[in-house]
Formats: sequence, structure tokens, C-alpha cells
Amino acid sequence: MERYGVDIFFQGHDHLYAWEKLDGVIYQTLPMPSDSTYKIGVTDNGDAYSDVTIDGSGHLRVQVESDCVTVDYIAAFLPADESETLKNGTVRRSYQVGNCVTQTQDEDGQFSQQKQYHFYPNPTSDFIQVTANSIKPYHRKIEIRSIEASTCDTGEISAGEETAKLDIGNLSSGFYLIRIIDQNNMTTHRIQIIK
Repeated sequence: MERYGVDIFFQGHDHLYAWEKLDGVIYQTLPMPSDSTYKIGVTDNGDAYSDVTIDGSGHLRVQVESDCVTVDYIAAFLPADESETLKNGTVRRSYQVGNCVTQTQDEDGQFSQQKQYHFYPNPTSDFIQVTANSIKPYHRKIEIRSIEASTCDTGEISAGEETAKLDIGNLSSGFYLIRIIDQNNMTTHRIQIIK
């Protein structure tokens, strides 16, 4: 799946919320929306997953925008089973894939939106500069992939840095995908190389 540029694979048989990332692909199982015991999926299948598993019942809400996908796990609890921390209809976990817009609030209480990453120049011929809108204490991996999804070049935004400049002078003219792997999030953006 990585070869074909798949970012998320949804699988609906195990009846629990489980999330794993392997080889750059997110594997997401679908929770059971009507498990009144809140344990069937975790009891039967929870040990098969090594990353995030959450018991309970609920559904996934997937919001798709032009540059961003948001996946929310929405809890489903019967009124008699609700508590201070477990409420019907609340988001129990959320993640994003893509070049998602983040919303920030300034000192005056005004909200602004900004993309997580900027790519310059685009179109380009010899290099591409990737600039993040924030500094992170860890490395962020960058992959340049052909439209057929084969990896053509790699780089990284180093820990404590905002910018990486990649030499792409050896790549042929055409469209390419830049994938940035930021711990549990992936951003994919299209660039054009013109020689």
C-alpha cells in the first residue's frame, strides 16, 4: 500500500478502535457502534495490535478537505453508562493526515489559520524548500515520491529547526508528491519540477 501512496487503510471487522502506523501507512480498525458491554472488540482482538487500542463503542467521523483528512473517534455510551469522563458523542481520539490548517489564537483573542507546511518554489527545477509553521523537538522525515508512489529522494527537518532544503536537481520533469512524517501525522503535497 505504501507503494501506491495510501495514507490510511480502514478495516472494519475487529470491532474496536485500534490505530497502528507501519511503513508510513496508518492502519485503522473501525469500532463497534452498539457494544453495550464496551469490551467485545478489545477482549476478542485487542492483543493483535501494538500501538493505540481504545475500548468502548462508537464510530469514526472522517472529514475530507482538499489538503487534509481528519479522523475522529466519536464515543457511543448509553445514558445509564455515562460518567464525567465518558460521555456519549464526545471525541475520544482524533488525528489528521495531509497539509492541515491549524488555528491559533493571539493575545487579543483573534483566531488565525495557517498551513502546517509551506513549499517553495513550486514549480521548481533544482531545489525545494520545506518550511514548517512550528519548531518541534524531534526530526520530521521528508520523502519525495513519484506519482507512481516510488520514493525518489528523502530528507528531514531536524529537531529544533523549521526549514529543510532538498536538492532535487537529479529528478526529471513532472509531478511529485512530498510526504512529511511528523510522528503520528503525515502531510502530502504535490509539487511540479520543470527542467
